[in-house]
Amino acid sequence: MDIEIRRAKPNDLPEMVELWKQLMGFHQDLDPTYKLLPDAAERWVKYIVTKFDDDEWRVLVADANGRVVGYAVAAVQEYPPVFKNPQHGFVQEIAVREELRKQGIGRALVDAAVEWLAGQDVAETTVRIDERNPASLALFASAGFDRFVAVKRRIMKE
Repeated sequence: MDIEIRRAKPNDLPEMVELWKQLMGFHQDLDPTYKLLPDAAERWVKYIVTKFDDDEWRVLVADANGRVVGYAVAAVQEYPPVFKNPQHGFVQEIAVREELRKQGIGRALVDAAVEWLAGQDVAETTVRIDERNPASLALFASAGFDRFVAVKRRIMKE
C-alpha cells in the first residue's frame, strides 16, 4: 500500500472524524473517567478545521490512494518567556485505522510531524501518552522520544 503524508484538507474531515471516534473510543475503554460531551465529534470538527491554515499548527493525513487512513496533529507552543528556547513542539494526537496499525503509518505520521516541527526551529518536541497504551509508547520510543515528565492527575469531579 502506497501512503502519502500530506496536509489535511476540509474534504478529509469525514474520514478524519471516523478515525477520531475510534481514538476517543479507545481512550474511553482505557480510562472510564474519559468522558465526552454528546456533541463531541461536531465540536472537534469545528476545533480542528481552525488549525488547517494556522501557521502554528500542522494537521497531517496519511492518504492511501485517496482514502484517509491516519492523521496527526502537531503544534508549536510556548513555554514561559524565561527559557533560552521558549518554543517547543507538541504532538497533540495521532490516529491510524485499527486494521492498518503496525504497518508504519503511525511512524510516518510522527516523522512528518517532527520534520515539520524541526522546520519551525523548536528545540524539543513532546507528546502526552497514557501509560496504559503500550502501542503508543512503543511508537514514540521508536521515533526517538524519551521519557521526560511524569504527569499525575487528581480527579476533582466527574
